[in-house]
Amino acid sequence: AVPLRPDLLAVVEDEAQALALLGFEAEAFGADRALLRAHPATLRGDPAEALRETVASLLHGRGGERTVVERGLATVACHSAIRAGKRVSDAEVRALLARMDQVDFGDHCPHGRPAWTAITRADLERMFGRR
Repeated sequence: AVPLRPDLLAVVEDEAQALALLGFEAEAFGADRALLRAHPATLRGDPAEALRETVASLLHGRGGERTVVERGLATVACHSAIRAGKRVSDAEVRALLARMDQVDFGDHCPHGRPAWTAITRADLERMFGRR
């Protein structure tokens, strides 16, 4: 069971269909908890924290331009991403870069942060005191 504030627990009940589209199966379990029965298979972190953040993004985004599902997908995508400090093999890096080339996402994550940056030779030389 995942502890949740009452306002977030209400979102679990109100947005059950949207949560299901995102891969979460959850239901109210008492006055301050949600029973998490399923979560997206791509999650790399804590499923309870991912549910909390997804539900919070749905709550705070109500009435905005993006749909409930789009906001939820952005949160799930962040929790499914490789985080800073995680070691990845050369093969994983090549596979990720190849997949990035196949997707038109505007070079930014769903939250607007850049997904990559260009570093010129001159930049590298300055970083290593060569100029």
